Amino acid sequence: MKHRNRRAFTKPTVFKIQTPIVSNDPDPKAFVYNEDRSWEGAVPIGHVAHHMGCDVKAFFLCRIHRPTGKIDIGKRVEDPGW
Repeated sequence: MKHRNRRAFTKPTVFKIQTPIVSNDPDPKAFVYNEDRSWEGAVPIGHVAHHMGCDVKAFFLCRIHRPTGKIDIGKRVEDPGW
């Protein structure tokens, strides 16, 4: 059963998360994408705020849940330079 569950997620990949500096949106979103932008999306700020701290942009190892397309944010990594 555990083996099947691991296949539900993609391999961890570096993703960049950017939050808006200013927003008048009642439900502000963070922009999340990988280097080649084969996956990009907007997620609620509340979903990433505890990972981001006070930073406007940061990089994380993330996995995508294949059945739902939702992102699983993992450990923070240094800026890869892209």
